[in-house]
Amino acid sequence: MGATLNSFIEKFNQFQSLKPGEPFTIRVTDAEATDAAKEYIEENKDRIKELIQKKAGVGLDVADPKVSFREGEFSMSAKGRKGVVKVKGSVCADVKWENGLKVNVKKVDVPIIKISPEKLNFVVRDPLDMGMRMVEKYARISSFQIKDGYAVLEAVRA
Repeated sequence: MGATLNSFIEKFNQFQSLKPGEPFTIRVTDAEATDAAKEYIEENKDRIKELIQKKAGVGLDVADPKVSFREGEFSMSAKGRKGVVKVKGSVCADVKWENGLKVNVKKVDVPIIKISPEKLNFVVRDPLDMGMRMVEKYARISSFQIKDGYAVLEAVRA
């Protein structure tokens, strides 16, 4: 596992060691999220290629992700390559906290794969819910916000 992903795990482990009732904040910048995405893609490139092949019928190598946080919005782009053919894809979603994390994919732009925002919303719902349930075992989340350049989670150790 890469250094950035390890730092996220370290942040998670730090708040697990807090005493019940202690507040904490986890902040993730665009650059940290981009580095984590790069590490994840590098560590899982074969699995990602296989999944794209299965879902879209095209075996693409994915690289160069870029994550951006803008007020209330998350976007990610990446490059795909099949031989000498290169494409750039992106996804943009509204993200907010309303008695739970709410993500609404509003735009998907992947030139060679047809996927609707609604379908992608369905695909990301389970992993996000699973991640939030894991956090909520240890914390009462009071706020999750996306600001320009970073995302921030505020909570109290349960």
